[in-house]
Amino acid sequence: MRCSRGATRPSGPRDEFTAGAAGACGARDVRIYLQTPAATEGGAPRFYHLMLLPDLWEGWTLVREWGLQGGAGRVRREHFPTRERAEQALIAARDHQLRRGYRVVFVEGGGG
Repeated sequence: MRCSRGATRPSGPRDEFTAGAAGACGARDVRIYLQTPAATEGGAPRFYHLMLLPDLWEGWTLVREWGLQGGAGRVRREHFPTRERAEQALIAARDHQLRRGYRVVFVEGGGG
């Protein structure tokens, strides 16, 4: 059985992207890409990229990357022993960025 991944465009903040993401096909990556609206004074918009990845030690890694669009970004990695704890951190990070004015551009890998 082969799993396929497709990008979805959510209409607003939802958590369905994590429901069933491990499903019948096994563990799957989750990616959320957020961006601020374009700056009015010629500045580049900011981005925030969240990735949930399985690691080699049966845990999960939450990778956060952020910065100015088109520039070098910063990266932070956090390890979690279970997918549930990693998903909670992913959702908390996404919600925090939404409160700061970021908008979800795309979600990939969840909601099967």
